Amino acid sequence: MGKVFIESYKKSHPDDQVTIRDVYADKVPLINNENFDIWKKFKFGKDFFDLPKDQQQLMKGHVEWLDEFLENDKYVFINPMYNLFLPAELK
Repeated sequence: MGKVFIESYKKSHPDDQVTIRDVYADKVPLINNENFDIWKKFKFGKDFFDLPKDQQQLMKGHVEWLDEFLENDKYVFINPMYNLFLPAELK
């Protein structure tokens, strides 16, 4: 169903750029306790460059995904529903 929608949309909006992200295949950065710890550091004034390299890399991944998301004008989410709820990667 998603492929049909995308093909139809491209035909009816040929000037629009379509970006497709598969949160499973593209490995969207997870939100976990390490992220919360980093965000808490930012909240209390810690600078990005004061973080250890592994935490900088983790945040860089989040920022790249967020920037790409914010740059787009329209969004279509195509996802399975497990037990009438969204999968963790989409949340």
